[in-house]
Amino acid sequence: MRYNYKHSKETIRKISLSNTGKKHSKETKLKLSEINKGKKLSKDIRDKMSRSRMGHSVSEITRKKISLAKVGIKRTDEQRKRMSDASKGKPKPWMIGRQPSEETRRKLSEAHKKLIGELSCNWQGGKSFEPYSKEFNRRFKMLIRERDEFTCQVCANKDCKLDIHHIDYNKKNNEPYNLVSLCKTCHGKTNGNRQKMEYFFKHRLILLEHISYDESMFDEEYIRKLKELSDSYTKL
Repeated sequence: MRYNYKHSKETIRKISLSNTGKKHSKETKLKLSEINKGKKLSKDIRDKMSRSRMGHSVSEITRKKISLAKVGIKRTDEQRKRMSDASKGKPKPWMIGRQPSEETRRKLSEAHKKLIGELSCNWQGGKSFEPYSKEFNRRFKMLIRERDEFTCQVCANKDCKLDIHHIDYNKKNNEPYNLVSLCKTCHGKTNGNRQKMEYFFKHRLILLEHISYDESMFDEEYIRKLKELSDSYTKL
């Protein structure tokens, strides 16, 4: 067997034509899968493969086949985490070198308009437009960050800009126990289920010993919900 031997373009074309329409049996696919387990392509090969696919468009029929093949497939938590870590900070591969058309831009703009303001599922009657009180200034916010040791109180990230979040979503309630330092990502997540977030952060601060609530301030139902939340919420 000759190593590092390169076929001519004509030979490659003939081999490709001879294999057109052929399908591997399940047994062959399993063998190939076992052989390739743990193997990693070199950066040079990955770059070549990437360049060879640039500008390549998939037909509508192929898209449907790919879509149908993935129906019912469930990824494990480990697979999801690997995919998330691999894509962090990287541009989406299908957008590299592409510019959306004017028609696409218009459609995206129209779709976005349906998700903002009173049309949004998270609309709270315009609370976000309420002004902050005068005491909620830079110096005051810095004191809260110092209390929290310049650390996001959810993901423990220290190398980021910290926002100050109002736990009860009342911009006029600037008591220290109602404020918590969050990174941009974690702060963005607080716009979801506000009641659960409020329960979560109040109990979180108790656990971190930033404040000491007197349980007589709350009814039994409230305390029960706080304790349940501590078991189910370790992070956002």
